[in-house]
Amino acid sequence: MHLSLFLGPFSRTPDDDAAVVNLCLEQAVEAAAAGIAMVTFGEQHYSGYEPYTNPFMMAARLAGDLGDTWFGTTIIPLPFHQPLRLAESASVADLLLRGRFVMGTSMGRGGPVPDYANFGLEPSQRKDAFESKLAVLTAAFAHRPSDPPLVVDTPYDKGVLNGRLVPTSWRAGGPQIAIGSNTGATLAMAAARGWPIFLGPCLPTDAAAKFAAHRAAVAAAGFDAAHVERVAARSLVTRNVVLAESDDEAWALAEQMMGRTFWVDRNADGRSMREMAETDLSGHDPALLGGPVPGPKKNPYVANSVFAQSWLLVGSPDTVARQIKEYEALGIGHLNVRTTVGAFEPELMTRMHRLLLDEVLPKVGAERFPGLTPEEVRSAGGDGTE
Repeated sequence: MHLSLFLGPFSRTPDDDAAVVNLCLEQAVEAAAAGIAMVTFGEQHYSGYEPYTNPFMMAARLAGDLGDTWFGTTIIPLPFHQPLRLAESASVADLLLRGRFVMGTSMGRGGPVPDYANFGLEPSQRKDAFESKLAVLTAAFAHRPSDPPLVVDTPYDKGVLNGRLVPTSWRAGGPQIAIGSNTGATLAMAAARGWPIFLGPCLPTDAAAKFAAHRAAVAAAGFDAAHVERVAARSLVTRNVVLAESDDEAWALAEQMMGRTFWVDRNADGRSMREMAETDLSGHDPALLGGPVPGPKKNPYVANSVFAQSWLLVGSPDTVARQIKEYEALGIGHLNVRTTVGAFEPELMTRMHRLLLDEVLPKVGAERFPGLTPEEVRSAGGDGTE
């Protein structure tokens, strides 16, 4: 079983910012020493979440302190980036991390968020912009000094890459890209390219089915068994983890930290978060179980339970370890867990972090990722050729 650690608290005021960033750095280093497979950092704008904003800066800061632990981005909203500039940033991170880097990318969040307008886009452009920029990004990674200039002329980006991309990544062919999505067509695209997937919140059985389909599709695309195993290990689904000495205390904390989230309709459902998490959903219409985001036509009773069961692992270290092993039994071999849940509470987040590292990791037999294979490491010519 592989466990990664997602570091992304919410900064409430300017006075929190430096302390939040420092906590993330400290916990990343501690997690690496404890044997975590990967630490992951996100990219948020104008919201207070993840106030470090730029995960590549965090990768550069941590590269010398992580040892064999990998670094991942969860997640880069690709439509907001100039792809040639992004290719440079990703290559720097990959070089500093000696290839122990997975760049999770996505279309960005849908809906009426300010991010698109602030980056000169409309939400309706997210899919087209993502596909356009991904094509430029992968072309930049593949570009060689002897190739003709790579001319970028799209509705979203203009530019020319002459010669090679500088610097050259440590990993052959460019940094490892992962695609963040729960959508079948997008996941199929990732599989066809032999890339990992980063799932958004979904029920454990849904995650297991998506991972199984992804493995089969990577194999069907012609990749060998060793590649299929590497891609499966680097694929993940994220869960918020609330830990305490007892289950009752942990559920009280879960109510405090997530009980009033706008994703949960408490006006129409008076149950506790624990009751939502323990509701048997097996008899409900599968069409209502497609995701944790309540919709106008969804039954709040069902939608709230889907949310709780798609987002949360809650309990004592023994209980959370048992829940993680249940994921493993479903065929899910990699969880990205997050104890920095909600608003910045340093003492609480530190206490949960220590319970995760000191008590949960040993109970689940968490393993590090293996190193890159010889085929994954570029040749030492230094000219961008392989």
